[in-house]
Formats: sequence, structure tokens, C-alpha cells
Amino acid sequence: MRLVIRALLASVLLFTLTAMAAAAEPASPANRKPNQPGAVGSAPRSRVQSTPVPVTVLAVTVTSVSGQTITASDRQGAAVTIVTNDQATIRKGRDRASASDIVAGARLSVRGQRGDDGTIVARDILIAPEQFSGRVTAVGDSSLTLTPRGQNGATGSVTVVVSSGTRIFAGATGTTLASVRVGSQVSVEAYRDASGQLVAATIRVQPDRLGGRVTASTTTSVTLETRSAGGTATETVAIGASTRVTRGRATAALADLAVGDQVSVTGYRNEVGTLTADLIQIMPRTVSGTVTAIAGSSLTLETRTSTGTATETVAVSSSTRVTRGRTPAIAVDVVVGDRVSATGYRDATGALAADLIQVFPSSISGIVRVATSDSLTIETRAANGAATQTVAIGSSTRVTRGRTLATLADITVGDQVMATGYRTATGALAADAIQVLPRTISGIVKAIAESSITVETRSASGTATETVAVSATTRVLRGRTQVTAADIAVGDRVAGTGYRDSAGALAADTIQIFPHTISGVVKSATVDTLTLETRSASGTATETVAVSNSTRVARGRAVATLADIVVGDRVTVTGYRNAAGTLSADAIQILPRTVSGTVTAVAGSSFTLETRTSTGTTGSTTVQTMASTRFSLAQGTGSLADVTVGSRVAATGFADASGTLAADLVRVAPALALSRHKDAKDTKTGLE
Repeated sequence: MRLVIRALLASVLLFTLTAMAAAAEPASPANRKPNQPGAVGSAPRSRVQSTPVPVTVLAVTVTSVSGQTITASDRQGAAVTIVTNDQATIRKGRDRASASDIVAGARLSVRGQRGDDGTIVARDILIAPEQFSGRVTAVGDSSLTLTPRGQNGATGSVTVVVSSGTRIFAGATGTTLASVRVGSQVSVEAYRDASGQLVAATIRVQPDRLGGRVTASTTTSVTLETRSAGGTATETVAIGASTRVTRGRATAALADLAVGDQVSVTGYRNEVGTLTADLIQIMPRTVSGTVTAIAGSSLTLETRTSTGTATETVAVSSSTRVTRGRTPAIAVDVVVGDRVSATGYRDATGALAADLIQVFPSSISGIVRVATSDSLTIETRAANGAATQTVAIGSSTRVTRGRTLATLADITVGDQVMATGYRTATGALAADAIQVLPRTISGIVKAIAESSITVETRSASGTATETVAVSATTRVLRGRTQVTAADIAVGDRVAGTGYRDSAGALAADTIQIFPHTISGVVKSATVDTLTLETRSASGTATETVAVSNSTRVARGRAVATLADIVVGDRVTVTGYRNAAGTLSADAIQILPRTVSGTVTAVAGSSFTLETRTSTGTTGSTTVQTMASTRFSLAQGTGSLADVTVGSRVAATGFADASGTLAADLVRVAPALALSRHKDAKDTKTGLE
């Protein structure tokens, strides 16, 4: 941009001076040179037979040159013919030039007069430099190649010739091509020669910037550890007499550089690639951690690193600013246990001289064990067990329940709370805000009163009872369906969520009724009920299950109907109890049954098994096979042909209303092994 502005100013100055000269000495036929045959500019009289029209500055690109006739194109791509004569002034930047410097590809700013045929008789021509900025990709003995950043429509790489007249600068200091290195950022002004090559007039090397952590420092150099995508590296930066050092906006000295400082270096590289610093900016450092000790004018912080914990010393002075949130504080407000962030610069001892210390609010969560008008005692839990913390309460302490404002009187013993604030010199937490957290009680409903339920809960120490208050605003849910408090039945498993009232009862905002699940064997089935035999540690019991058209029935992954449930089926029932205590089934899963025995008959695709019960009685079951039935032998897969009279098999499937088992899987045990080990369990099939 600086180069473009310089070129425009030179152009304006040139044309202003030319215009002033033209005004002082008007053109006349006596001042013109006589026409000479064949000379450029001695145009036929037909070209200038009318009064010439002044032309403003016209920017063109030369396409060809023939004698004193220039063919060019303007910015819109239209062809333009320009003729020169001995009176035309030609310049390159601030320097005088000649017509021979105008070559194909050159960019010109032309001022002259246009004839009726459109030809421009030039009075002033400025050969504009071609300007590029980019990163150097190659350096030769007398050339350099760079990748421009899209100026002048340039794409790819541009190579410029470096001649004896090329001026090279590093900042304000002249330098040589030897100091330009691959990777350097440069700005180039160049002109084309007769062969079309770009010859550099000026090359300005842009300063290099390097950031890193100081690992060593002397009066003549600084060693930095730098980071990149490829990992870490070290680089030595040379320090000269003109090197400036700053801390923020303040001037510093080389002696202020300390190992561990994060710095940003700006400078230029010499012929061997060493970066000589013009400016070293010491960046502020921030450490965060918990205050573990306070001694005089310093703090000790415990910080966390990728390898564990470490300690940092933070020096505090009269100029150190301390804040709590957005509120200014003073150094004495910082106490042991505070979590802080300190920002500043390291001193000669390696301590962080803090410009700013931000004290973060502390938060503690736990159960309220004691509540008074100005404090709470909270039991907290950690990896090493339970502990108590004192929370100081003031008139400005905000208390909330969810999104609702509450008062200190709403906090009761047993509440789960989270207190946020800042610690005092005694170590107590001065609460700015206390959030009363909702409590959830889960258990079995043991009793129901008009406006409360009694819930039996379980913990590591045994069972206990809790009273849950129910009001008109309490939401009661069965799954995702909202019901009423009247739908809660004794025996239901529920979770009540809410806040404790002054009596210690849980005032429920929400009560979630969980579905019951029971498993057992169907002993009887009607159109609207099933009777199940269930087993528990105390023995067997019977349970009546209400069914309806909305009850979902499944056999494995297949949908079934209530008519598919037969006596003897093992089922799992899920649903909710009604007021009478009966389980209303939402879903019934029919589980596959397995019968084992000896084949007594085979007929077509079915066979008959003689089975035995645990009491020694015998019975028979018909097993029906299908195309989808799988047969398993000790040696691999089999077929119905492997089932013969005397075979011992185990069939798994579902029974129909007649008691016939539709087999999904039939496992056949070797008959010989069974005859030899009649009372033993087959080790390969698992049959008895």
C-alpha cells in the first residue's frame, strides 16, 4: 500500500508540473518541429486537422512498441494507440527515463491529447512499477523468487532480477541480497526490461517475528524454546545496541528478561540466518491455583500441570490490583484457600510480580446440619470422607430455590445446598448466593394419607421412612403420562422431588411412579386377568394381573396377542398397580420354555417326549418342528432325522393352547452316551 501511494503521489506531482509549464508556454505551430517523413509523431495532417482534446491520466498496459508508436490496452481491455515525440517527458518513478524503457508488459500512466481518430499524442508518461509482496521461495546469485499475495493479478511464483541498481532495505537500513533468505517476507518494486524480465528497483525485507519461552539469556543473545505443529525447537536471537525491550506499554531493559518469560521478538535475519532483534516484547504471564500460604508481600499458589501439582510464588506490591469478580478489593482480602489467577511479569528471583490478582468465588455443596440466623454448617463429602464447613450469611446473601427467590427462613436442616462466595480471614465462606437444591426421595409407598404419602427408603444403614407432602401443584407422572395423586397406590415404587418444609417433610414438586415388573408362571388365564405363581426368598406366592386390549404382548421379538398366553407359560409383566393393589399390565413378555426328555414317538414333523418332574412323576409333551427349527448335535448342526425313538432331547420354544410346544431349537444328545450314563448330565449338550 505504501508503494502504491508513493507512485500515485509522484504521478500527480509530475502532471501538475507539466500542466503549469503548458499554461506558461502555450503550444503553437512555431514551437513544433517540422514534420519529417517516416518519423513517429509526424502524423499525417488528417490526424490533427481539428483542435486536439486534452486527455486526463490514462492507465494502460503496453502490448507492443514500434518506433515511437505504442500499442496498449486500457483497464477495460480496449486497444489504445499512443505516439511519442521528442517533447514527451518519460519517467520511472522519480527518475527520468527514455522511450527505450517502454517495453511490452509495462504499465503506464499517460497524459496527452487525443486526436479525432483516437490516437493519443503523449506529453507525459510515467512508467509505473509492478509491485509484489510475498514470501521468498528461492534466492539465486542475482535473482529471487517469491509467491505473491495476489497483487496485480499475479498467481503462482514471480521471479525478479536483482541488478547493481537494485536497492535492498531491511527496515531503514540498506542491506544486500545475501540477507534475503528463503522464507523472508518481502515487498518488491520492479520494471520490465526489453526481454520482458522483471528487474527489481527496490526490495524491502519485512521483519521476522518469533515467539517463544526464554530458556537462557545473556547480554548479547537470548535463547528461545519455540513451538510448532512439528514439536518444540530452540533458536538463538542476537541482541544489538539498538534492541528495544518492552513490558506491555512500558520500556524495560535486557536485565528484565528472565528464564521462563514468554516473549515476542521482531527483527531481521543476517546472511547466516541469525535473527537480530529490533524489539523484544515480554508478554505477561498468568498462573492460576489455590492459595496455600501468605507471607508478608507474597502468596504461594498450588497449581496443576500435566504431570501433577507445582507451587508458584506471587509477589504483591502496592501497585498490584486485586479484584473479586468485577469488584475492586485489596491484597488483605486474599486468604488461604482462595482460588486465584495472577497476571504479571517474573522478577530476578523467578517470582511472578503480579500486576493483577483475580480472586474467584468459592463454591461448596453439601447437607445443612445446623442453621442459625447468620450462618449454616454444611456437611461436605470428599474422597477422604465427610467434613463440615461454616457458611456466613449476610443481609445481601441471595437465596433461591430453582428459579424462585427464597429467604433464609426457607433453608432447613437436611437441605442440599450450594453456597457461592468469598472466604473470610477465618476461613469461613461469606455467601453471596445460596442455591437450595431439590431433593429426591426414592422408595416404596407404605401408606397414603389425604395430603401425604409415606415412603420406605433404603440406604447402607438399613431402611427408613420419609413423609412426602402432596399438594394441588404436585405433578404426578406415570412414565411420560401425567396422572393424579389418586393414582398412587400402596406398594408403588416412586421418586419424589422437591424441597423440605419447616416440618421436615418433603414438599413434592414432582412424583414419578415407576412401573412394577413381576415374573412368574401362568397358573390360570381369563379374558381380563392372569394368575401368576411367583417365587421369592420366602417361597412362592400368587399374583393377579389385570389385562386389557391395550396390553402389549410379545413372544421374543415377535408381536403376540393375549390369546397366545397359555397356562404354564413363563412371563414377565410390566405395569402399574391400581387402588386395589392389582397390577394393570402395560406389557407382557412371554418367555420361551424348555422341556427335556426321552423321545417315545416320532410322527411326521413332530415327536413326543416323556418328561419327568422334580417329584419323579412322568408326563408327555408333543413337540412340533417347523422349517425354521434349528437342530443341534454334539458334533454340530443336525436335522429332524437325528431325532429317533430313545433319543434324549431338549426342545425350546413356545406352547400353544393345547400344550404342544412349537420348537425354535432342538438339542439332541448322543443315544450311546445316554445309555452308558443314564443318570449323568451330558457335558456337551447340558441335558440331564
